[in-house]
Amino acid sequence: MRRKRRPGYVIVELMLVMSALVIIFGVCVVLMHGLMKLDRAGRAHLAEASSRDRLARQFRVDVRSASRSKPGLEDPTPSDHLELDRPDGHVIEYRVHKGRIVRDEHDKGGQVFSHEAYRLPSRALPRFQFRQDEKALFVLLQWNLETAREGTRSSDPGSEALLGKDLRFADTQGSAR
Repeated sequence: MRRKRRPGYVIVELMLVMSALVIIFGVCVVLMHGLMKLDRAGRAHLAEASSRDRLARQFRVDVRSASRSKPGLEDPTPSDHLELDRPDGHVIEYRVHKGRIVRDEHDKGGQVFSHEAYRLPSRALPRFQFRQDEKALFVLLQWNLETAREGTRSSDPGSEALLGKDLRFADTQGSAR
């Protein structure tokens, strides 16, 4: 007597299909994890670059509008602190604090008008420097980035501006020169 073949699947066939699906889903999870990690790194880099660009733009505006700086050429060593005096009596102070550059604008009496913090790249060592060029004094914001190899640093061009180039704040009439 012959048995009729019933329609259905053998348990071995089901196990093969399930194991193939597990392998496919495992590969998908690993790929998704890698893509999400790349996305996070890309977003962090974009935020870092945006912060650095905002800082460079603001730094150039502040230095150009300043009439005097502390420290100046009398102290040629790189510093983690910069104070800019504007002709209108405002003082702009930049300082390195816990992986950030903090910018404070205040008057001679100490009343703070604005406070901003710019996030720096990880392992960045920002320094303010001065460079004399013929008749002009340049203020430089540079940061050295420590690389993965111990003891090596790569220099970032940073930002530089001509001190006192734009003294529109000195004009009491309010018109730009």
